[in-house]
Amino acid sequence: MKTTVSVKRRLTQGASLLALAMGLTSVSAQAAGYNSGWGFDEAGMNRSVKPGDNFFEYANGTYLKNLKIPGDMSSYGPFRILYELSMERQKAILSEAQKHVSAEPADDMGKIGTFYASFLNQKAVDALGAKPLAADLEKIRKVSDAKSLAEAFGSSLKSMAFSTFQIGVEQDQKDPEHYMLMLDQGMSIGVSGGLGLPDISYYTDPKLADKKKAYQAYIARMLTLEGWPDAAKNAQAVNCPGFCGDRTTREVRRIHEHQIEAFSA
Repeated sequence: MKTTVSVKRRLTQGASLLALAMGLTSVSAQAAGYNSGWGFDEAGMNRSVKPGDNFFEYANGTYLKNLKIPGDMSSYGPFRILYELSMERQKAILSEAQKHVSAEPADDMGKIGTFYASFLNQKAVDALGAKPLAADLEKIRKVSDAKSLAEAFGSSLKSMAFSTFQIGVEQDQKDPEHYMLMLDQGMSIGVSGGLGLPDISYYTDPKLADKKKAYQAYIARMLTLEGWPDAAKNAQAVNCPGFCGDRTTREVRRIHEHQIEAFSA
């Protein structure tokens, strides 16, 4: 079995470069459709620059000059615009679905509306507390060895639970003529997985010790709210020399993620 870290995260970092080609002549904080449709929007080019001198500025200069990144975002581009547009459309669907709430919904709008109403019922959510998590938490409590731990991770693929790994199929980066089974560190493909903190260095670098300490306090707080025994003691498991330590030393460092040999075997 081959393992690799997905390159999707790095591809999304180049989202702004696609804005021109996707017909974005203006960008604002308001979600909007693509006015120019598909194709290459020449209005975003900077023809005062020779392509041979600076092709990036030639192709994207005017677009980037006029780009306004919303104050609550660190970046902006076509993927974010599509996200905002999708969220607005979902909100419209949910608003309509709320008119069809029923004790026994018979159609899709009724089911969506009733489900969404249950999500908005804060009083009921507060009353239930962690009870809806009882079955999943019981599985975690039963983990006692490598086999039961693997089973817990595996079952997470069929639920909303957490796993340090995600499994999928991608094009083989060493042999593009074939596909490969991917055992991913999770966060690199935008799904729940990987380590709790952003990077290995947060566990091993003394300069980031305060970050790990704050993370441990957070874990202790969550365990306390759930009623887990010895919450503070269990929160210290972030320092465990066994599984956690081995996991952090084997995870591919970000500076090596561009090297296929570092994460593909």
